[in-house]
Parts: sequence; C-alpha cells; structure tokens
Amino acid sequence: MAYGTEAAKTKRAKMTDEEVGAIAVEALRTSLGGPGTEVSQARLRNLEFYNAEATGELAPPEIEDRSDFVATDVADTIEGMCPQLMRMFVSGDAVEFEAKFPQAEPVARLATAYVNHLFFTRNDGVGIVYDWFKDALLQKVGFVKVWAEEESDDSRQTFEGQTEEQLLLLLREGWTLDGEPEVDEETGGLTFTVTKEDRRTCIKCEVCPPDAVRVDANARWGGEPALIGHVFRKRKFELEQDGYDLSDMPSGGGVAADSEETLEMLGQSMDDVYAAPHESHSLYNCAEVYMQLDRDGDGVAEWVKICLIEDTLATYVGGEAAIEQVDGHPFVWICPIPRPHAFFGDCPADFAIGPQKLRTNVVRAIQDNLY
Repeated sequence: MAYGTEAAKTKRAKMTDEEVGAIAVEALRTSLGGPGTEVSQARLRNLEFYNAEATGELAPPEIEDRSDFVATDVADTIEGMCPQLMRMFVSGDAVEFEAKFPQAEPVARLATAYVNHLFFTRNDGVGIVYDWFKDALLQKVGFVKVWAEEESDDSRQTFEGQTEEQLLLLLREGWTLDGEPEVDEETGGLTFTVTKEDRRTCIKCEVCPPDAVRVDANARWGGEPALIGHVFRKRKFELEQDGYDLSDMPSGGGVAADSEETLEMLGQSMDDVYAAPHESHSLYNCAEVYMQLDRDGDGVAEWVKICLIEDTLATYVGGEAAIEQVDGHPFVWICPIPRPHAFFGDCPADFAIGPQKLRTNVVRAIQDNLY
C-alpha cells in the first residue's frame, strides 16, 4: 500500500447525454415516495383519515339508514400541534448567527438580520414553516427546496422637455436609449424613451408536496441520499420562457396527471380534468433530478442536475442538454418521529388513526341503536 499518495481511482468512459438521461429516468422509477409505493400508500391513508369523509376505509355498511359519522382524531391532533410549533419557531428569529470572537458580534448580528429578512420578507417565511411542519406531521417527512434564482426587472420610461445633460445622466446610471431623441423646435427640450434591465440574484424557498419528491431507495435518516428528485407539472409557455426546446417533445396531455395523494389533499376527484384555455397552457410532466454520478469518468461522482420533460431528457434551444454539474441538491427535510436506519419515519397522524377508527365505530353503534 502506498502512503502519502492519492488512492488509485477506477477510470470509466465518459457518459453520453442519452445515458445520463436514461439513468435519471430509471432512478426516478425505482426511488422511494412515488405513487403506489408503501410510503405513498401510508401517506394517502393519513390524508383520508385527516379529511374524515365516510368513504373508503371509513365508509359505513351499505345498509339504509346506517350512521355515516366519522371522528376527526387525526385532524384534531395535527391542528392542535401546529399552533404550538408555529409559536416556537416563528415568534423570534428563524436563524441566529453566533460570533466566535467579541469583535465579530456586529457581523453576526448583521448576518442574522439579513438571513431573516430573506426568509420572512423576501419569502413567505411564516407560510413556509406552517406548510413544512404540517406536511411532516401528516405525511411523515416535509420537504423544502431552497435555491438562488436570477430575476430581471425591465423598466421603460419616456421623458419630455429634458436637456442633454439629463439624458447623459440617465445613460451613466445604466439606462439605454430606445430610438433617437426628438427635439422640440420651440423650447429645445428633448423627448426620448429609455429602458433599463435590472438583474439580481434572489434566494427562493418553496415547500414541495411530499408526493412530488423522490428519494434514493438506499437513503437512510441522518445521511445524505445519493439521489433526490422533484416532479412537477409546468405550462408550455413557462418552459419556453425558461429556454427549453419543446419541438421534439411529446405534446402536453392537458389532463392533470395528479396522484391520489394530491387529489386527496386538494379534495378533488379523479373526474376533475384540466382543460387548457390555450395551446400554450398545455401541461407537461417535468422532473428535476439531483444525483451523484461519475459522468466524466474520472473516478469521482459529482452532483449533477438533470431535467426531464415527459420522461425524456430536456434540451435547450440550440441543442444543449439540460444537464448541469452542481455543488449539491437544494432540499432540506424534517421528520417528527425518525426511525433509525430508514429515511421515512413516523408522524403523529400514524398513531391517531387507531383511536379515530375506534371512536367512529363506537359513535356509529350508538347512533344506529338510538334511531
């Protein structure tokens, strides 16, 4: 064994874009959290008991004049815990930086104020915390996605009766002249139109529905999954604005391919169909897959972001594949009752189902014998 030298790494051939796309599709198919998996079925059951409707497992016997009462233990448990958690985590700063040295205290206070401003003011921090915790209490694990996004704010203004000095001042401030200025023959003033494109990087936070997140099947709580993905639907014009080439993509179906979990959460039925008002509003099934992959064959697996549209590797206008090497994934998650050696643990809703079934049956028996 050689000491003081870097260990030899296994070299492989570089992967093609098509191979990377196929790996991402297969990884999503075999991941945890998708429709029909054991975790998905458990979350769906929790949602059904939370909604407390006399259907499915809670449906009464098909006998005339039988009670259809349904207890609300799951909903009462979740709604009773949310205010206490919100009071604990939202009443003060969401994040606080501590200085290691006395001279760094002003910087720590400034960092605390800035990060809390980003979370509570630039983003809906209170709403994010509420949705995040409620997902975790009801559906085992709550997910939040945090990322940086470049935004542009285009401004356009027309000025009348201005001088050349005022025009030059605007140009120095970053405004661009749109067309030639017009000169008023009587006053000598200038009439012109200027435009300005202001670009800035914004920090965005979003709560991801648990049924829209896919996790590596070998992931364990406390460790970093080698794969995590986010599936969602997006309109055609939104994808085109992001620069994607949809010419070779299957056309959006227009029918909302929501999972049973999503429909139960929204209180909708499978009969609800999305009718696009225009072809540009057609919906496409999309996915962002973050996985560790030795794409370049150097023996080291790097984090790669892969974008899929309709289970096909997405491409940008110009032919470039939507594959990007990144520093890591943008997801954070929380589980109220973690289980050792498993990614998905338990939640209060799991333990409130038994009492809800018992109370439902007892009250129904009483009502059936009273009337």
